Amino acid sequence: MVGFFTTYRKLYGFHPSIFLNHQPLSVHKHSKYLGFVLGPEILSNKYIDHVVLRSRMSLNILKCILGRDCGANASALRNTYISLVRPILEYGYPIYCCASNSNLHKL
Repeated sequence: MVGFFTTYRKLYGFHPSIFLNHQPLSVHKHSKYLGFVLGPEILSNKYIDHVVLRSRMSLNILKCILGRDCGANASALRNTYISLVRPILEYGYPIYCCASNSNLHKL
């Protein structure tokens, strides 16, 4: 797998042809590395979209617990939020400093 990163806008669509053992390697526009979704534009758009999707899935679990009659009190809901949702939002938070206001509003 090949990833190409640049700050030069004219090269965003560039697809390098790199071979390994005489076979071409596939070029991925948005690759994932250590949980971060990286794109050629060096923006955080795709990563924030990925974080929003994962955190919404965890929030759905929290909503299921809230809707049950099992006696989920406020402390159980808080502990569930802290253990399921918050780590997803806090992982890689330094990337949020360069994000646009519209992307931060998604979070």
